[in-house]
Amino acid sequence: MDFDFNIQPSGEEKQHANSGKQVPQQHFVLTARQYEVLRQMHRGNTNKGIASVIKRSKQTVDIEIGIIYFYLGVHDRGAAVGECWKRGILNMNNC
Repeated sequence: MDFDFNIQPSGEEKQHANSGKQVPQQHFVLTARQYEVLRQMHRGNTNKGIASVIKRSKQTVDIEIGIIYFYLGVHDRGAAVGECWKRGILNMNNC
């Protein structure tokens, strides 16, 4: 099962939109594994701990986290989790 997310423009992109320029909506798909990695990040697990939970190698988890960061346009765990809460990807019902 994959999870589709449409990302709303950030504040900077909205400024460009207000100037009359067309701002495309970003779209990405999280795989079920990436979504579980994200949930485990939210729970405070280390990469090694996440690997144990999802029964994959730490290197696989490192790659999945890099992809998640890229999709969200962030550079660290806290920012990734924060963006997911802000954008409704994570909420009280799915964590």
